[in-house]
Amino acid sequence: MAWQDPNKVPIKAFYEGVTNVNYMSTLSFDRHPAVRRFWFETLAHWMLRCVDKVDLEPYIAPYLLTGLCDENEEIALEVFWLIEKIGEAYEAEKEEDLRKTKQYGFDYTWTYGGRASVPFPLQGIWAGGDRLDHVRKTGARGPDFLGQKALTEHHHRELLDDAGEEEEEERLGAPLELPRRDYCWPDSRGLDVFPRLPRPRLGSRSWVRTHSRRYIKATFNDVVDFRDCTALNAGRLLCMSVAYTEEGAGEKTDFWGADLEG
Repeated sequence: MAWQDPNKVPIKAFYEGVTNVNYMSTLSFDRHPAVRRFWFETLAHWMLRCVDKVDLEPYIAPYLLTGLCDENEEIALEVFWLIEKIGEAYEAEKEEDLRKTKQYGFDYTWTYGGRASVPFPLQGIWAGGDRLDHVRKTGARGPDFLGQKALTEHHHRELLDDAGEEEEEERLGAPLELPRRDYCWPDSRGLDVFPRLPRPRLGSRSWVRTHSRRYIKATFNDVVDFRDCTALNAGRLLCMSVAYTEEGAGEKTDFWGADLEG
């Protein structure tokens, strides 16, 4: 894949110079927006369609999160909704693991039962800047054991606050019109990219939380790198990881201070 263990040195390197090129990173920061857009769509296509993806996901996840900080706001928005689509597939794949969380309406204390959330920092900017709007989702609620609620009061966890399924698209705004291309993947062709961002769905947060454990320590090493471009990109990746892992970021606080001080 794109990353290689520095302790594994090929025999050829002992006799002549060897140059390793990270093509995945090169495509993620390509100068042409069309190349970057199609590259992020390809990564999402692999996550949605590849059957044997367990070994690939930890390597691909950081590059998808990097797309959320793309200098083109439209591409960053598309990557957000691509990750939402991956999260939806993750919920279906891990339905048994997430069943209790959904059925009992569990959410962490800081969310006040799912009613509070932090505006998503698209492009590494607080709340995505002045041009980006956010919408609130319904709070997580447990089952109605006593049957005290009417059927109309029952709701899906991922619906927007005070909105039904039909009203949800209206609250998110009119979908952006993406460029028409002959080489677009089927998963991206029918993707709706809304200009207003809700809190990432449960599947997206769980998907990022699962794979962030694999690269988070290496990210901290790059945050304090002497090269400004490396430190900036690592900081953006760290920002996007925290935005998805939320309370899960506390699992790694034991070495946060030590790495940043070093």
